[in-house]
Amino acid sequence: MLANAQFNQSGNYRLIVSNRLATVRSTEARLSVTPVAVLGGDVNFTGQKNVPGDLTNILAVSGGNTHTLALMKDGTVAAWGFNGSGQIDVPNDLANQVAVSAGGFHSLALGADGVVRAWAHNGLGETSVPRNLTNVVAIAGGGSHSLALRADGTVVAWDMNPMSVPPGLTSVVSIAAGSGFSLALKDDGTVAAWGDNWLGRTTIPVGLTDVIAIAAGHRHSLALKANGNVVAWGAGTRDFGDRDYEIGQSIVPAGLSNVIAIAAGYNDSMALKADGTIVTWGLNDRGQANVPPALRNVAAIAAGDFHNLALIGEGPPPSQVQLTNLRRDASGFNVSLSTQSGKVYRLEYKDSLADSNWTALALVAGSGRALALTDPTATESRRFYRVRRW
Repeated sequence: MLANAQFNQSGNYRLIVSNRLATVRSTEARLSVTPVAVLGGDVNFTGQKNVPGDLTNILAVSGGNTHTLALMKDGTVAAWGFNGSGQIDVPNDLANQVAVSAGGFHSLALGADGVVRAWAHNGLGETSVPRNLTNVVAIAGGGSHSLALRADGTVVAWDMNPMSVPPGLTSVVSIAAGSGFSLALKDDGTVAAWGDNWLGRTTIPVGLTDVIAIAAGHRHSLALKANGNVVAWGAGTRDFGDRDYEIGQSIVPAGLSNVIAIAAGYNDSMALKADGTIVTWGLNDRGQANVPPALRNVAAIAAGDFHNLALIGEGPPPSQVQLTNLRRDASGFNVSLSTQSGKVYRLEYKDSLADSNWTALALVAGSGRALALTDPTATESRRFYRVRRW
């Protein structure tokens, strides 16, 4: 037995059995200890549980219908699972990426240059990235459409029948793509939704504010509030006359608190708590809600259609990080900080603490590495700064 197996214990093992008459050695068995735990996929015919044994230094993971994408610290992308449409055939020239997102049967990656790459199934135009789409800071792959958030807080959507972004939607800081619908989080903590409102998945609860994260599933939506509580709406909240809908993915477990991240699967939901443990609820037909009892130190979560993912590290990232390298030079005021892949950051300032509003600069994509934020308008006058993260 290997309790609490570590990465350096990966390798070939054999069993030796002996008595006074003979000694027998088994054939070798390969043990791979990876930083990704896969929940569900009990029927593993698509290979979604077959995490490559040599994966290390993973920054982020994303789950699609039955495939998974992983972003590595060196900016490369790995993939595994079902490949019926080529969704795990990562382009050979893909490098220097800062975020990944797995759609239903397609895959997206965001480069450090703000350019989106897409591949695999394109039956509805979900991989037909709009020409001249630049300055992207976040991406989201839905069931058959794709979203991009630009540095100016606007959203771009594409598929064969473009899911029109609501007119005047601005100040967006986070996006989520579900199956035929989309969510956007605004910097004032409110949520916008559009697309097919089947089962109420785009009917945002009245009075929903102070939201810091969003997630879109197949028939339901999730929002994480600043106080660590989760709000859900859509299928699973009431009786629609069909038992298929009464599976509880929108019924948040009583007492759930201290949540720092959320994820929405096909018919289930996930929450990552500040202590590095996860909570799941909803449909469990593939074991996707079965959390291993010893699962701890989870750094990030992701939900696919029929499997869920937990990235194991030293626990969740800190809620606050230290700002370093504060300086003013010819380029303006500069500050550095450590970042997370999939998060966006924004430097804001005010000239006096008595000012009621902060002036916001452009959004910047987190990369999992140190990031420098700049205020090119800085003058020799005193100015107060803060950095926000979504």
